[in-house]
Amino acid sequence: MWTALWVFLTALAVALIAPMIAHAIKLAEFRQAWIDELRKDVAAYLGAARRWARRYEEYERLDRNGASQDILDKKMDEVATILNEARVIQWRIQMRINPLDNESKTEDDLFLKAIADVTDFVQVRPADTNAHARWNTLANTAVSESRKLLKREWEVTKQFAPRWLVRTYHAVTGW
Repeated sequence: MWTALWVFLTALAVALIAPMIAHAIKLAEFRQAWIDELRKDVAAYLGAARRWARRYEEYERLDRNGASQDILDKKMDEVATILNEARVIQWRIQMRINPLDNESKTEDDLFLKAIADVTDFVQVRPADTNAHARWNTLANTAVSESRKLLKREWEVTKQFAPRWLVRTYHAVTGW
């Protein structure tokens, strides 16, 4: 009789735990895909933002050298097209980040600001600095903030137990 009870309890435990494990594994797969796509989008965005900054520098150089309005208009169309491509990627990045209040909201907002700054004309081209060096500084800040966010999310993905279970355990036990 004890053997049958032991088998029943073991089977019950497996039946209850197996779906939770499968769910945690599936969530980890989705989070890993999210991290990979965010990483690709940040790199693509920074590449497009750099192309925008270069084209704008060319536009300004042409303007200073007295280029014709037709040439300036054509160059400005190139600048606007590249900026639009960058903004599409930026918006895709923004849509991946939780906008609601949460424990990571401050860090997420710093990340989004750093990303936005590399295509913000006012941030990139203040009158008293070298625009190329300023853009590189902004891009390095964006990369740094991106790495922090990606590392944080990777640490969450590596956790086997869901965060709510860990928080509940800590609240109940005080550990």
